[in-house]
Amino acid sequence: MVCCFCGAKHWLAEWVAGGPRSPIFSHSCHRGKVVLDPLPAPPLLLRSLLADQTSSMYIHKQNKQRAVYVANEWTELAGEQHKQQCHKGMRSP
Repeated sequence: MVCCFCGAKHWLAEWVAGGPRSPIFSHSCHRGKVVLDPLPAPPLLLRSLLADQTSSMYIHKQNKQRAVYVANEWTELAGEQHKQQCHKGMRSP
């Protein structure tokens, strides 16, 4: 979900007001009360290291992003399994 005030990305569970179709978030910009100047463009050398798909820096970044994605997927799966076990334990025999 995207904050309608600042465009920050959030999980749906983070909304504090509104509804699932038009949620309002508070953590990123405090409902539009905090406004930051845009970041300046990175120096050319840094930009080329991150954008050049043949550089070792780019490949390293892609591998790190993949590892974080996999870790998040495993965490979500483990959480779902734990939740299911908790619900099974709460039921009457």
